[in-house]
Amino acid sequence: MSTILELHRYRTELVDVMQAYADCWMKHEDNWWDVRNLNFRCKRGYNLGFVPMDTAMHILFMAGVTKYNDFDIGCLHQFDERNTVCIAREGSVALYVERFSPDTQMPSAKDVKADEMDLVKGEENVYRYWWD
Repeated sequence: MSTILELHRYRTELVDVMQAYADCWMKHEDNWWDVRNLNFRCKRGYNLGFVPMDTAMHILFMAGVTKYNDFDIGCLHQFDERNTVCIAREGSVALYVERFSPDTQMPSAKDVKADEMDLVKGEENVYRYWWD
């Protein structure tokens, strides 16, 4: 479980994700459409945007991304907790999941109700999941 200290380490990622998903937590009158980012991949911060699985769950929760179209935050329990996650937004929710080791099992798109799942070219052991 992430502690406050661990979340502090990932504050850059938290701020970036909250901005990308501003429409999930800001009030309409606060002009969220000027803030949100529909083409986003977290690449700054402690580990170039990759965070531990439980930290990713906390960041998504704080950004208001618990359910979004077909994405449900509970699906993250299907992944090995040793994997790391880079939170993204490609119109809808996208996650880049780095497999802990080559023999770590990855859930299928069907397992997590994702519309797409693919191995990212040029990034060894990184899988992209996308929900519409």
